[in-house]
Amino acid sequence: MTTSPDSPENQTRRPSTQWGWLVGSVFDDSSGAPISLAEVVISSETNIEYNETTDAKGRYQLSNLPSGRYHIVVVHGGRFAVANDVVVIAGQETNINHRLAINPRHSEDRHATVDSNRGVISGVIIDASDRTPLGGATVEVSGPLLNESVFTIAAGNGSFRFPDLVPGTYLISVYYSLINKGNVEVRRSGIAVKSALETKLTIDIDTQSRR
Repeated sequence: MTTSPDSPENQTRRPSTQWGWLVGSVFDDSSGAPISLAEVVISSETNIEYNETTDAKGRYQLSNLPSGRYHIVVVHGGRFAVANDVVVIAGQETNINHRLAINPRHSEDRHATVDSNRGVISGVIIDASDRTPLGGATVEVSGPLLNESVFTIAAGNGSFRFPDLVPGTYLISVYYSLINKGNVEVRRSGIAVKSALETKLTIDIDTQSRR
């Protein structure tokens, strides 16, 4: 974990033209109300990780960020949102809004019965070094057959499940935070789903290589 660039010594000044800054706002998808105390994890391309919490107005801010692309995960009370490829440019402010919702295929539908014309992607996330399960990872399924990406959080035993998928090909992305080592992203493309069948995956995450 890296200390936020918005530490007290940085709060009294704006970043110089050598750095950019990120301002985010988190809202409830149904009511539009701001969400305070949401957990925000921002990961850079160089695997530096920042952790923030939204204020009473649902806002968070990071200053003195190097130019580049960032991955953001926001979580609050079973709701979450993920933003990929958020671009920060030196000398400029990047603004982003997050709308938190419980995905209809998340949580309660984890073990739903599948329509006969639909399929399932399920799997387990494990540590590549000792083959133990890794819970708590964010898992995303995306593809041209979905109007928007679908997310879930891996259970304590590392398992995840996406029911009710239209037959076709999908991309699975897994995001896992390593203490003091940053965020790991693993992608598996070309995952085939067939009618009334379950596609089972085992996804390895290397927790030892990052120092």
